[in-house]
Amino acid sequence: MSTLNSLLHHCRQNLCESHIQRALEIEDGLKNGQPYPTLGGKRIRCRSDLIRFKLSPALRLIYQKTGRGYSAVALVTREAFDREIKRRRA
Repeated sequence: MSTLNSLLHHCRQNLCESHIQRALEIEDGLKNGQPYPTLGGKRIRCRSDLIRFKLSPALRLIYQKTGRGYSAVALVTREAFDREIKRRRA
């Protein structure tokens, strides 16, 4: 699984500092046991193990719920979000 730092490093988009800070806040909140809805996350209906966070109007951060907590899966644009979910369907 990918870590958040590697996703942020390899992102093709030019991320501003506020987007990076928001992603790190989400990561810290999940590690500290905060429920994902309080952090702004929404469960993806077609894949109940995936959770979406909006970093900006154009960026989405996707986490997967695992046995040991949450793992960062992808950082995608809004336009590529549907394609990413379809690719990950079982």
